[in-house]
Amino acid sequence: MTEEAVNRTELIRRLDGLRTAQHRPAALIGFDGYIDKLVRPRRSQNTEDYFDTVAEFAQLLLTLGGTSSDIAVRCMFEKIGGNGPLLAEALAEKGVDCTCIGAMGQPELAAPYRQLEKKVQLVSVADCASSYALEFNNGKIMLGDADSFQDIGWKELQEKLGPSLPEMFRAAQLICFANWSGLPRSTELMEGIISDIGPLLDGGRRKIFFDLADPSAKSETQFAELFSALDRMRPFFYRVVGLNPKECLLIFNRFYGVRETNFDPEMLNALLRDFPADEIVIHDAGCAYVGKTGQLPQKVRGRFLARPRISVGAGDNFNSGYCLGILCDLPPVACAMLGNVSAVCFMEQGKPANLEQLIASLEKETIS
Repeated sequence: MTEEAVNRTELIRRLDGLRTAQHRPAALIGFDGYIDKLVRPRRSQNTEDYFDTVAEFAQLLLTLGGTSSDIAVRCMFEKIGGNGPLLAEALAEKGVDCTCIGAMGQPELAAPYRQLEKKVQLVSVADCASSYALEFNNGKIMLGDADSFQDIGWKELQEKLGPSLPEMFRAAQLICFANWSGLPRSTELMEGIISDIGPLLDGGRRKIFFDLADPSAKSETQFAELFSALDRMRPFFYRVVGLNPKECLLIFNRFYGVRETNFDPEMLNALLRDFPADEIVIHDAGCAYVGKTGQLPQKVRGRFLARPRISVGAGDNFNSGYCLGILCDLPPVACAMLGNVSAVCFMEQGKPANLEQLIASLEKETIS
């Protein structure tokens, strides 16, 4: 039996134990929230012939300069969106007690969030943002309006939630800071967590997971603030940073002051030596790269789907598997295995996997 098979067998055992555990692990997730419309651009008005790739659609757009044009789309469905709510939903399906703070409607929850309220404790502090996700077979293009996120700052959270805010942090075994890049006041939120939450936590460093999301629009100053805040979180938090290859490239360039143009897995080796995090994971199509500070990174292979049923949300579902592993005190390689399986299950069935589905998928891969 290979080492990977042994790891999967142990992972199955741990997940099986989670199904029957008396106490569910708890996570606090924040701070965004969208209503997403997933649409497929059509080649013509009257057919189900969709654009297959981003490049193909981009070539069409290049021909339309100086014109007024109409492109037909089909709305596949409307759903909740945002890294925070999607991560909370996926973790809740896996047996985690989740509290999600974010932009989910004011003064009442927006209609798409009412079903999620049955699974997750939702704490809405702002109106939902909105986005259109243009879905292709090899990727997606997100068009978003997130002006409501201007209302999400640490002072506003304290005013709206009062003493319940620190209690939410104290009750969580894992804190997930989702969509750092999309929140205009993300630095303020991190500073509040450092100054007002960190000193209140007991039992050693609390685990915190950062999903930075696409940081392309962040300024040099905001990157510097991120790096400083991560460094100053060290006394209070065990810091895990989740990236995709594009995000890793951007972080690498900003952190080292270089201008590399392509992602290289060797970048993780340097970041694990210098970057202010205790653990870093990079999720890619069909694999992940992971490691702890001061260690050499490892590549963890997963299944690659050439034609997923859905790709929007795959990263959040990878993160949900990885975060479940963190909550189970699993090593990074096992967390990445769980993340890979969670993402594939989501892309195959179009909804987050529960514990039984994760176990079944892991058993199938172990046998094969």
